[in-house]
Amino acid sequence: MKRVILASGLLALLNCAQAADVSIYQHCNYQGYRIDLPQGNLDMNKLISMGMKNDDISSIRVKAGAKVTLYRDAGFRGGATIVTTDISCLVSKNFNDVMSSISVSNAPKQARHRKVPNSNAIT
Repeated sequence: MKRVILASGLLALLNCAQAADVSIYQHCNYQGYRIDLPQGNLDMNKLISMGMKNDDISSIRVKAGAKVTLYRDAGFRGGATIVTTDISCLVSKNFNDVMSSISVSNAPKQARHRKVPNSNAIT
């Protein structure tokens, strides 16, 4: 019984210590309020319920292996941009203070080798 409780406690501690894959920030240079995002499709109403104000995000941190699609409009519509690395100021992507929905997923893994048709060579 003690082992089960100890294991449960350690698991809970590890879950709390785990960093978010994606964090969005109100201002450039990771300033202002921060919202840690789970994987999935997050529309404007969900983001607002998490504390975001519409069209109010200026920087983003993206953990290695994550892929983020930012959308200008609610409902995953309007212009979009894909982000796979930290961006300290979304002005550089023409996406400052315009985001209304977001999709967070794992980035597709690049194939390390590919076989050339009709050949035994691997490139």
